Amino acid sequence: MKYCYVENNQIKQVVDVLPTNWKNVSNFYILPNSELKKHGWLPVEEVIYDGTVSEGFHIQENKILHVTMQPSLPQIDLEQQIQDQWAGIRYQRDELLLKSDKFVLFDVMKSFPIKNNSK
Repeated sequence: MKYCYVENNQIKQVVDVLPTNWKNVSNFYILPNSELKKHGWLPVEEVIYDGTVSEGFHIQENKILHVTMQPSLPQIDLEQQIQDQWAGIRYQRDELLLKSDKFVLFDVMKSFPIKNNSK
């Protein structure tokens, strides 16, 4: 989880890992968020841009919002995706059939008479 150090309502530092010691506090990284807030550190919450706020870091009371744009994905027609998947399945089936025997066991058995040796 990322954290930001905020001083005078401005973000001074963004870190992935809290420092072990901060000013005169040992084991700083294990403090709860309520204690971290007293020292100016707030957790960062990653959110995808939805049009309500601009991109970037936004200071709130108990957290920092980091708003990022979601990369746009190309729009592919669903029908085209289905056709592409079936084409792949047909290709795989055809390859497997080419590698298999030319006769199915049941067909071979019909062409040869079965001798009954029981008396």
